[in-house]
Amino acid sequence: MRYEKIKDMKDVEFKRLVGVKRHTFLSMLEVVQVAYDFEHTSKRGRKPKLTVEDIILLMLSYLRSYATFFETGIDFGVSESTAHRITVWVENVLNNLWKIRFAKRESADSRNF
Repeated sequence: MRYEKIKDMKDVEFKRLVGVKRHTFLSMLEVVQVAYDFEHTSKRGRKPKLTVEDIILLMLSYLRSYATFFETGIDFGVSESTAHRITVWVENVLNNLWKIRFAKRESADSRNF
């Protein structure tokens, strides 16, 4: 499944397929795009097979179906190890965002007391 094929789906169908609402997906995309650009600005070499949208879809697909990384990799045209590396990286990027938000929220709440 590639993002190009599903980007024009209705919002209800998008959520049924991907597992998150479109606006949630777009919020994830903003965060992961910044992290991706930061990591890959100075890198040279071969052009990546997957877009940032496809990277997020790969991670969501794995989490939604709990298929093996081998199966997920075949679905997206990458190796098993690449599917694992991408999933772990995207999870870490999104988890770090939430830790920052929770830390800010806790400090703001503690000032109110």
